[in-house]
Amino acid sequence: MKRILTLASSVALVLGMLVVAAPAFAATLAVPGTYSTIQAAANAASSGDTITVAAGTYSGDIIIPTGLNNLTITGAGSGSTVLNLGLGYGINLNNGYAITGFTMSGFTVNSSLNTTYALKAYKADTLHLSNMVFHGLGSTTHDGGVDINTTSHVVLNNVSASGFHKNGFAVTSAYTSADSSTPSSDITFNNITANGNSWTGISFYTVGNDHSPTSIGGSANINGVHFTGMDTISGNGVAGIHIEGDSDYNEFTKANPVNTVTSDGTTLDLTHVAFSSNPTYDIINYQTAPVNAIGATFGGLTGNAMNSGQRTIEDGKIIDQLDYPHLGLVTYYSPSPTTKEQCMNNGWKTLVDIAGKHFKNQGDCVSFVATKGKNAAAGN
Repeated sequence: MKRILTLASSVALVLGMLVVAAPAFAATLAVPGTYSTIQAAANAASSGDTITVAAGTYSGDIIIPTGLNNLTITGAGSGSTVLNLGLGYGINLNNGYAITGFTMSGFTVNSSLNTTYALKAYKADTLHLSNMVFHGLGSTTHDGGVDINTTSHVVLNNVSASGFHKNGFAVTSAYTSADSSTPSSDITFNNITANGNSWTGISFYTVGNDHSPTSIGGSANINGVHFTGMDTISGNGVAGIHIEGDSDYNEFTKANPVNTVTSDGTTLDLTHVAFSSNPTYDIINYQTAPVNAIGATFGGLTGNAMNSGQRTIEDGKIIDQLDYPHLGLVTYYSPSPTTKEQCMNNGWKTLVDIAGKHFKNQGDCVSFVATKGKNAAAGN
């Protein structure tokens, strides 16, 4: 009997320990069902919780509390749930610089006269935005769209930023010298739209304006930048995409840039980008790394589909090695072949002659090479 009682007591003790040790389950906080504002729900949330926001129009900024990790905020859809911002950083992941994991989807976010950025993320590792529409108020204000600073593992999926005075999207690697140990990296743009912003559609800054890039060196490189789906960059005042491998001052003086923005550590791939109606520049490549834009479209045409006159116009809308020898080259059409081997194994399909015409078949390509360009391509 004593043995049985002891066993029973032991089982009860273990079960009690299991109850005490049981983890807390993530909660779902409803707005406006339980909480009247999104901020009130964020203040009450714990790490891992989800805030669901019903269709309707809401006002005010959202400050994500320091240390509130893996929070998800879900609206009823960008056409149904509208957030009108207040002043400063609208959706603020800049508070305390210590947030890991933030997901937001299904909202239209409108800037106000006092908005600095519609969304500001600084040292907020792992950021996912999807099905979001960000609207600015244009050149009469000083608002910016989505600002990502010293933040890695970012996915922007079906997100648009339009009508901002500054950039639609901005990615900064290291704003201060202390940030060089954790530069931004692993940034994915999938089916994004940047339209009608006064500065640029997307800007990449490897260093901020408050210090010399020599204090950062090459550790402020932004690597793992990927454009997927079809990304539309149109009607942006200064440039469609602007890559800055140094400080603003050194870019203005055309000094040698010390940092790079790449997809794989060597090249930035823009093949999934559609540029149109950017009045000044489509691409400013102020860095030493090359840019691959073969397959990207410019006013609806790929570089390979352009004739020589159209390429001359597009060359004027790109700043790269052809303008300043110390910068990386932007390649947006396939070069003409110089050896017959380049024509083989279907290589002819990706090549064009000096007028931008495609080859009809392998023999057509070999003929072009053999005659040193005198026999033009027979394709379109």
